[in-house]
Amino acid sequence: MWWSALLLGVLLSGESWAQPVAAWDESALKALAASPAVQTVELWSADGRNLGRFRALELRELLATLPERESSGVLRLQAADGRTVLLSGGELRAAAIPPLLLLERPRGRLGDTVRLRVGRAEQLPLEQVDAALQPAVVRRYRMLTRVERPRGLKLPALVVGTDRRPERWVEQIRRIELWHVPPACP
Repeated sequence: MWWSALLLGVLLSGESWAQPVAAWDESALKALAASPAVQTVELWSADGRNLGRFRALELRELLATLPERESSGVLRLQAADGRTVLLSGGELRAAAIPPLLLLERPRGRLGDTVRLRVGRAEQLPLEQVDAALQPAVVRRYRMLTRVERPRGLKLPALVVGTDRRPERWVEQIRRIELWHVPPACP
């Protein structure tokens, strides 16, 4: 946890050389839900409790906005209640269970048959196929986190599955900033 204090100090004291590269506010987070990188995931706690299905984005995808040579990035997530969580680029890239940004719940259910109304098979609109298959679970994550009682998360929410306790799980994310921190401090 000492590195979190160090990152916070770097971001707050050295604003002349640490700069935000990108930012996503509430409206941009809603638009992010339509991104092709968003997948339907199913979360399980360490003791085997199902935490639900969500449309989620692996936060390492947001680091793609940094140029390859500038790999020292920090994500700063701010919640509606004022809590702030910092995640380093190294933590995002090296985590076996990536931190997830839960954006929304999948709409509908998926049975054994999917029916679409189309004229001819050659004119099958792919948007309708994507919408029909949205509830299908693409990935399942078994978190290392012990959750006493599954509770409904207020979305968008941050879930860090490698933490033993849900201390960095933050609900109602209002803003995400991607900061570039140069490797050598002046």
